[in-house]
Amino acid sequence: MDKKIGYNIVPELSIMIEYLCGKVDGDDAINLKKMETMDPKFNPNYNCLVDFRDTEITMNKEGLKSMSKFIDFFKGEQAVLSNRKSALLTSGPQQVVLSSLLKQMSIELPISFEIFSTLESSVAFINGSSRSLQRIDDELFKLK
Repeated sequence: MDKKIGYNIVPELSIMIEYLCGKVDGDDAINLKKMETMDPKFNPNYNCLVDFRDTEITMNKEGLKSMSKFIDFFKGEQAVLSNRKSALLTSGPQQVVLSSLLKQMSIELPISFEIFSTLESSVAFINGSSRSLQRIDDELFKLK
């Protein structure tokens, strides 16, 4: 599976949608966040949906270092910090483990990370409305 990262910001829903595919690491996630912050539609108060379902994750020492680097980036980057929700959408056990570790490591951040296995539940968490589900699903399809 080829590596692919992308995002879309949907101001009318106050949501940032991120898609990661293939073998991604902390540097890829950092680059994605840097691209988002340079987007004119970026708003640090928008909730975020991160779709990890198509990633290939290897949990090893390098993977943990990479994740730690990502959290350190967040802690040092004021442009991405605000009180908001981030839904981590997963499909496999390794993605759940990675997301759980990310959630644990980010306990000091003002961002509330939660882990989901369905798009419906992740949208309910970040948006509170099932009416936006189809729009978010369409945006994810475009990113793929």
